[in-house]
Amino acid sequence: MKKRKKRKFKKLYWIPICLAAAVLILILTTHRPRRYRPAPAGGDDKPSPYLAHVLLPGLYNGAQLGEPFELAATQQGINDIIARSKWPVRLNDITFSGLQVFLSPGQVLMMATVNIKGIDFVLTAQLNPILDKDGLLTLRIATVKIGAVSITPLARIIAGKIYAHRLGPDNADSQNMTVRITRSVINDEPFEPVFRFEDKKLRIEKVDISQQRIAALLVPLPD
Repeated sequence: MKKRKKRKFKKLYWIPICLAAAVLILILTTHRPRRYRPAPAGGDDKPSPYLAHVLLPGLYNGAQLGEPFELAATQQGINDIIARSKWPVRLNDITFSGLQVFLSPGQVLMMATVNIKGIDFVLTAQLNPILDKDGLLTLRIATVKIGAVSITPLARIIAGKIYAHRLGPDNADSQNMTVRITRSVINDEPFEPVFRFEDKKLRIEKVDISQQRIAALLVPLPD
């Protein structure tokens, strides 16, 4: 009789502990960083003036010189471009919206709202771009969090599966810039940062990330 009561007491003892753990997990995963305040998506549906009147003209004019030049972007300008892009983005059963970027020395912090089965979470990813001595660029994801909970290894696995599914086996080894960037983010895979802009071929020679600003040294290459 005493043993039965003791077992019953142990079961009852674990109930509040499990409830407290569940509440704590819920609080941590639904945590919303104070500085996360994304601009309303869409706006007036017009192209970003920062993209149209600052970045693209800067890239075009610099590429015509035939000499190395710097192309810089501000945090505010980048977020204006993002806010005027097409949102939300749906990947399988996950919906992304409200992307906001923060620039600080050496790193890019990205925050977005992730909706999973009707529940909103704030996803935070810290990106640390690295240009090695051979000129190869790695877009290293240092951490990924849901709320205040780190899910970096799990995020890599999920992203890898989504990438493989959407790309398919025929395009897995594609040298398309978007594919190379995706592989670098998911697998820490370095790639040659060379891209085309209109009829010009450019290489990213240096990346400098400071407070609320990112700048790249672009070098024109012969065809």
